[in-house]
Amino acid sequence: MLFSKLGAAGGAVIILVAGCGSGGGEEGGQGLSATPAPLSSAPRGQESPGESQPPSVGPSAEPWQTPRLSTGSGASLDNRSPNSVCRLISAPYPVRIESFRAQTLGGPEARNAGDLSEPARAAAAFASVTYGGDAGCAGLGAPAPKACAPDTVISSTESCGVGPQFLSSGSRPALPAKYTVRVTWSLSKLCTDTAIGPCRNVQGAQPGPGRPVRATWQATTDLPACVEWVPNSAEPYFGESQFGQC
Repeated sequence: MLFSKLGAAGGAVIILVAGCGSGGGEEGGQGLSATPAPLSSAPRGQESPGESQPPSVGPSAEPWQTPRLSTGSGASLDNRSPNSVCRLISAPYPVRIESFRAQTLGGPEARNAGDLSEPARAAAAFASVTYGGDAGCAGLGAPAPKACAPDTVISSTESCGVGPQFLSSGSRPALPAKYTVRVTWSLSKLCTDTAIGPCRNVQGAQPGPGRPVRATWQATTDLPACVEWVPNSAEPYFGESQFGQC
């Protein structure tokens, strides 16, 4: 019996094995053939006829693109004031602020203008006010937080600050008044399950640790803004308009 195989250097090694049959032909041949089996002459790295190459490896899968799904509702935001002027905004669970906008509701509620000088009273007018991010919103021994801004993440233990701002009053004094400003927040939360808040409303998307879904919604907060007159003899009108406690 004869076997052949490739040696370590690529040449043919012929192994002769004695047969034990006692007949002629296929049953018990008259001897052993010393003719080796034909070897492939194809160079290494090339396939021989009848041999198949390993399957080619295709491109890797596309990375997961986190979908954004509007849930229509989610967490309302909490606000508290350390100094009765600015506000600290927080949420019951981690929430990302996508954007926010502010608009005044109704007209100003006039307050006592008795401290205005005669020139100031003659030139004064109601101001236009808004709310914006305020990194200096601190008081009662609390450190100043970050200012509320797009991409800011807030939670029950991490807040951001907003404060009243003048939109315009020019060089004229602003009459003392109280304003109500409505802030509309565009918010989102990354969901890897459907256990919390707005994530319960994205069950159809089947979020998971490797396939997160971002739930989006809006919330509103009505905040007060109070303008007061502060006497100051160094000012042209012997005083100036500032935001004070409401």
